[in-house]
Amino acid sequence: MTASFRKAILTCAVLGICSAAETNPRPVTKEQVAKWMTEISNWGRWGKDDQRGTLNLITPAKRKQAWRW
Repeated sequence: MTASFRKAILTCAVLGICSAAETNPRPVTKEQVAKWMTEISNWGRWGKDDQRGTLNLITPAKRKQAWRW
């Protein structure tokens, strides 16, 4: 994958996110955010004693894959 292709993909992603945010017809309320905090939370996903959180997803295979990109 060339650098210019990666840049084009990143640009499209950023523009897509920005345009989606601008066209949101309903504002997000504090109550909705509080509901999301409990519904979408990752706390406890890897057990109550876990300290790494989503770093658990970065396996040796993922590091190797990222190095090649």
